[in-house]
Amino acid sequence: MTRKPPDFWTSSTVSSRLIVIMMTPFSWLWQLAGWLRWRLAKPYHAEVAVICVGNLSVGGVGKTPFVRALALMAKAAGFSPVILMRGYGGNLPGPVSVSDNHSTVEVGDEALELKASCSVPVIVARDRAAGARWIESHHKGNLIIMDDGFQNPSLIPDRAVLVFDGKIGLGNGNVVPAGQLRESMTSGLKRASHALI
Repeated sequence: MTRKPPDFWTSSTVSSRLIVIMMTPFSWLWQLAGWLRWRLAKPYHAEVAVICVGNLSVGGVGKTPFVRALALMAKAAGFSPVILMRGYGGNLPGPVSVSDNHSTVEVGDEALELKASCSVPVIVARDRAAGARWIESHHKGNLIIMDDGFQNPSLIPDRAVLVFDGKIGLGNGNVVPAGQLRESMTSGLKRASHALI
C-alpha cells in the first residue's frame, strides 16, 4: 500500500506554512544526522565502475525503471552489469544473489522484478560496500548499477544520476519532516554527475 504524503509538503496554505515552520527544527536535526553519517563513514571505492541511481525526494520517482533501462543499455554496449540494491521490503540483509527461488518477503518485489526483466545479476545488500566486495570476489560483472544509494556514504560511485519526477517536482523544497527532500538540493546536486527529469 502506497502512503499518501502529508498535504503540507505540497500546499501553500497558511496552515501548511505554519506546520512547515514548526517542523523546520526537526529538519535541521535530520540534516545534522545526515552530515554526521557522512563524516563518520569509511567509504569503499570498488575496483569496478559504480553508477548510482538515486533521488532527493522521499517516495518513488522512477528510479527502478531507469535502472532497468540503464542495465539493458549497458548489456547492449558490451558491459556485464550487476544491479546492487538494498532489497526494500525484504528481510535478507545480504549480500545475496537474487534467484527465482527467492520470495518478495526475502528480497523485496523490485529485486525480483529487475531480475526477471533485465536478465542480469541482482545483488541485495543492506551494506552496499559489502555488496560491492561480494560482486568483486564472485566476479559477477564489470559495472555496478546501484539502485537507490545516493544518501548512503558506504560506497563511492564513479557517476551519480539523480532522478526527478517532473510532474511531482520537489514539493515545498524543504527537508524531511518539513518537506519531502531527503537532503537539501544544494548538497545533493554537489554530489551528482547527472540528472534525469
